[in-house]
Amino acid sequence: MLRGGAPYRTYFLALGLDPQGQTQRQGDGRTAEGHYTLDHGLPDSRCYEAKHVAYPNAEDRRQAAARGDDPGA
Repeated sequence: MLRGGAPYRTYFLALGLDPQGQTQRQGDGRTAEGHYTLDHGLPDSRCYEAKHVAYPNAEDRRQAAARGDDPGA
């Protein structure tokens, strides 16, 4: 997260089973790369301070539609 253009908070994250390369369709095991919003916390998660990532974004949906794929969720 940035504040005034400088990082003020960092998070550890888990990668997909096959993390190299941009994810293109649901189930490909890759990790999404891009600009995503952390839109709310996940209070029922067993992970401390888990956050929900608002994926897919408009660009992911556009690219998936052009390929005829489901971008996933």
